[in-house]
Amino acid sequence: MGTNLTRNFGGESDLYGRSWTTEPVNLQSRNGLGLETENSAEFVAHGTVIDNADITTQEASSWGRFAGGQQETIVPFSRAQIQLDAVTMPDEPLPWDLPTDPYPLPGGN
Repeated sequence: MGTNLTRNFGGESDLYGRSWTTEPVNLQSRNGLGLETENSAEFVAHGTVIDNADITTQEASSWGRFAGGQQETIVPFSRAQIQLDAVTMPDEPLPWDLPTDPYPLPGGN
């Protein structure tokens, strides 16, 4: 408990989804997190874990053309398991890919 997590959401992706991450916001990308454009990622939720039950971590799965590979925390009941600390709108959109991504985006962005 007490782990700080973030979640990019918007469009067809809700605030209280299952996929969160401990990756620093400045190192996150669509490719690394496996976020296809159905998730507009126009908002970032910041929260703290208050119930560890059945929470797991894994390498982010691919989605569509985005490879995944960054850290993903699966929170089965995030509405009850995460204390929402803030929701922000980043000044810059989530980058398509970064040089630090575990797997390169085919063809770049």
